Amino acid sequence: MPRPTPRCAIALLVWAAACDDTVIAPPRPDSGIATPDGATSDVLALMAGWSFRYRATLTRREGTNEFSSIYEITQAITAVDDRRASGPSSITATATGMNLLLDNWDITKGLDSWVARIGPSELGDAVSPLPATIELSGPPDVPPRPGAGRPKTLPQGEIFFIDTRRIGELRIAFSETHAAIGAMTFPPDEADGRWRFSLDGMDRDMLTYPMAVQQRRMDIEYDPRGFLTSISERLGDFDDMTQPTGAFSLSLVSTPPP
Repeated sequence: MPRPTPRCAIALLVWAAACDDTVIAPPRPDSGIATPDGATSDVLALMAGWSFRYRATLTRREGTNEFSSIYEITQAITAVDDRRASGPSSITATATGMNLLLDNWDITKGLDSWVARIGPSELGDAVSPLPATIELSGPPDVPPRPGAGRPKTLPQGEIFFIDTRRIGELRIAFSETHAAIGAMTFPPDEADGRWRFSLDGMDRDMLTYPMAVQQRRMDIEYDPRGFLTSISERLGDFDDMTQPTGAFSLSLVSTPPP
């Protein structure tokens, strides 16, 4: 019997595989979220000596009344603990800042706002000069609500920095943590090259908005090196002006060298 040509051999292999009882599972559908690849061998992009100055504008409207606050806060990295694949990395940072404008603002106006919680939104808020260790293991998350023991002590540094080498893990954790608020993440595009974490949905943890308008829309953007560049936050239903609404933004106004 003549030996089969290579093409015939391939056909015989395909026929044999088709007749085999082994069941080959089809590939899983794409979830839309990149899975973590554990690529932590590269050096952490955040560097000691870098500093970042941010300015925030906060506005809340209730009927014909408007309440406003403006603050600045600076985060300076003083040390980096890059553990690479051995565990979560961290940085040490100091913060300085102050309130620049306070127009009828009080604690209740920013109770539900992430932007209001991470900076000196009130005159009594104290920015601690002591170094703080900031873990880079988690995704952007809501800062703690100010307690009854005023003044609020800052910084709340975790939201300002992420480890983009673990971006797959962070995207999954963000989506799971904030699934009820329509959490989504978007990779950098050609326009600005930033990672974007977004929320768009009903947030039942809001305390100062009526249940019917407990809506949160938010975009949190990061430079590919892992530092926060901006937050845009809207609370309430802007189509229903009979209910309270809030517009809060934070922008990076001073950056380290490229």
